Order: sequence, then structure tokens, then C-alpha cells
Amino acid sequence: RGVAQPLQLLLEQGTPDVAWFQQQLQRLGYTTPQNGTLDRATINVLAAFQMHYRPALHDGQPDAETAAILLAML
Repeated sequence: RGVAQPLQLLLEQGTPDVAWFQQQLQRLGYTTPQNGTLDRATINVLAAFQMHYRPALHDGQPDAETAAILLAML
């Protein structure tokens, strides 16, 4: 399953909140806080995920492309 369809949907509907990213990362086995806050620990985990799945940009920011990759991994 690719990321094009989820990415288009996210661009139309908006990027999910930080709590959603934390839940999805945890579902995939990443240890991340579940507090809905974009704290340093969450940024570090997001950056690690991005480094692995989207090495071109791994700034730890929750964006539509990262969300699309997470959705494609369902």
C-alpha cells in the first residue's frame, strides 16, 4: 500500500494532532510518551521514524507525509 492516497486525504483534511502520532508510533513498537504534547522525547522518536522511512527530511515534526507513511503501515 502506497502513501499517495493517504497523503492526499491528509492534505485535504489536515494533519492529525500529536496524540495521534504518539499512538501510531507506539502501535509500531516505538517507545513514545502518550501525553499529546510535542515534547523533546516525541520529537526524537518522530525523527528516528522519519530517518528510517523518509531520510530526506527527519526533523521530528509531525507532518502530513509522516502521517501518510504511518497510515500506509496499517
